[in-house]
Amino acid sequence: MTLFRLSRFSGGIFRRQFITLFGTAIFFFGSTWVALLQVTGKALIDRQLDVSSAYRDEIRFRIVDWLEERRSDVEYLARSIDSEEAEEITPEMATRKVILFGATASVFRDVALVDSNGMVIDDRAGRAEGVVDVSDQEYFRAAIRGQSFVSGLVRDAKDNEAEIAVSEPLRWPGAKKPHPFCVVGFLPVGALSTIVENVSLRDLGSAYLLDGEGRIISVADYASRLKLFGPESAGVLVDTYAAHEIAAGHEGRGRYRGYGGGKVVGAYAKIEPTGFGLAVELSEERALAPVTAVLDSGLVFLFIALVILFFVSAVLSAHFVEPIRALISAAEAVIRDKAHDAIDIRTGTEIDQLVQLFNKMAATVREREEGLRDSAARDSLTGLYNHARIEEFLELELRRKRRSGQELSFVMMDIDHFKRVNDSYGHLVGDEVLRGIAGILEEEVRGGDIAGRYGGEEFSVILDASSDEEVAAFCERIRSKVEERDFWYEGRKVKATISIGWIRAAVDGFSASDFVRGADRALYAAKAAGRNRVVAAEALQGPMGG
Repeated sequence: MTLFRLSRFSGGIFRRQFITLFGTAIFFFGSTWVALLQVTGKALIDRQLDVSSAYRDEIRFRIVDWLEERRSDVEYLARSIDSEEAEEITPEMATRKVILFGATASVFRDVALVDSNGMVIDDRAGRAEGVVDVSDQEYFRAAIRGQSFVSGLVRDAKDNEAEIAVSEPLRWPGAKKPHPFCVVGFLPVGALSTIVENVSLRDLGSAYLLDGEGRIISVADYASRLKLFGPESAGVLVDTYAAHEIAAGHEGRGRYRGYGGGKVVGAYAKIEPTGFGLAVELSEERALAPVTAVLDSGLVFLFIALVILFFVSAVLSAHFVEPIRALISAAEAVIRDKAHDAIDIRTGTEIDQLVQLFNKMAATVREREEGLRDSAARDSLTGLYNHARIEEFLELELRRKRRSGQELSFVMMDIDHFKRVNDSYGHLVGDEVLRGIAGILEEEVRGGDIAGRYGGEEFSVILDASSDEEVAAFCERIRSKVEERDFWYEGRKVKATISIGWIRAAVDGFSASDFVRGADRALYAAKAAGRNRVVAAEALQGPMGG
C-alpha cells in the first residue's frame, strides 16, 4: 500500500499534470461557487425588493382608504347639517348634530364646528362659542374655499397634542349666500400606526411612518417622545436614505442602512394627501440567509471535494461538468423567476451534496416567496384574498373563459346594516362578524372558486359554475347560512344578514369591470328590495350600456 502511494505521487510529469489539473479544478470550483452565490444572492435581493414594494403599496392603500373613509364620515356630518330645511343654520341645530356624531364616531378624537371667522362654535363636548381661534390653520382656509381637506400633523388647540385634521365645508343648497360654517374632525396619529402594525411583516423586517419633518410617528413610544409644538419641541428624527428620498418627494426601493442601523432591503414612498412618508424595510441578513446556509455547508463540502480531487482529479473533472452546468442553469432560472425541476444527477461524489443543498435552497426560496406573496395578497382580518388580488384573478378568469367560450359567474355580497352592528356592539364585534362570514365562504367554495373581501363589509366570489341554477343555489346557501348563524363575541350573540347580487354571462365584448358593475347593480337591487335576499343581474351592460 505504501509502495502504491509512492508511485502515485512521484515523477515530474505527474507533478506538472497534477498541479495543472488540480489548480484548474480549484480555480474552476472557486469561481463557480462565488458566481453561484452572487447570482443567487442577487436574485434573492431582487425578490425582497419586490416583496417590500408589495408591502409598501398594501400599507399605503390601506392608509389612503382609511383616510378617505374618515373624510366621508366628516362629509356625512356636513351634509346632515346642510340638509336641515332652514334659511340659516342655528347654533343649537349644529351643536345637536356635532354632539351626536361625536358620540357615535369614536375613531375621532374630537369634532368641531367652525364659523367663517375661524372661531370654534362647538365640539362634541359642547364648548362655548368663541373660545378657540383656528383661522390660521390650512384645514380651515381650505374648507372656507369650499374644498375638502385632509391635513398632515397639526396642533390640537386644547392640549397641544399632534393629530390629523379632516375638514369639510358646509354648502347649504338653496341658501342666498355661502354658508359661513365648516366641520372639522380630528384623528389620533396612533390610528395610522395601528394600520401599519396590522400588516404583519412577521420577523422579516419593519415598517414605519414619518411626518413632514422626518420624525418617526409609528413607534410604540411616539406619544411620550414626540412634542411637535411649544418650547420643548423634539422628536425622533430618522436619518436614513429612505427618509431623505421621501423628503425629496421620491418613491422607490433599494438597499441601504435602515432605521435600526442594519442593512435592509426597503421600499419607500410619500402618502398623499397627508405628506407622511412610509418606509418598509426587510432585513438583508434574513434575505440572504439561504445563501449563507449554503455557503456554510458548501465550505465543508468543498474541503471534502478537494481532498478527493487530490487523488482522482482527472476522473472527477469529467463528472463535475454536468452537475455544475445544471446548477448554473438552475441559478439562472431562479434569477429569471422561472420554474425548474429539482436537479437529479448522481455522480457518486460529494458534488451530490451540493446539488441537494441547492435543491433545498431553491425549494426554500420558492416556499418563502409564495408565502410572502400570498400573505401580501390576503386580507389580514379574514384571511380571504384582498381587493387587488380578486381583480387580478377576475382578469385571469376572464381571459380563460374567453379562450374556452364558457360563461363567467361573479357574485357580490354586502352585510346588511353593518354600520349598525359596529355602532351598537363595537368594531371588535363587527370584526368577529366579518371573520364568521369569511369562514362560511371558505366552507362553501370549491376548488375552482375564488373568494375574497372586496372592501369594508363587501365580499366577492368568482364562481366556477355551469348554470344559472348552480349560481343561484350557491348564493342562497350563503345567504341562509349567514341568517342562521349566531355570531358570538365575549358571550354576546349577534345576528346578521347578507344581501347578494350575482351575474353569469358570456365574456366576449365585456371587461372585468363590466362584470363587477353587473353584480354590483344586482346587489343594490337586493338592498333596495329589502335586504337579506339574492338578486340576479338582468343582463350584462358594458361601458356603452349605461
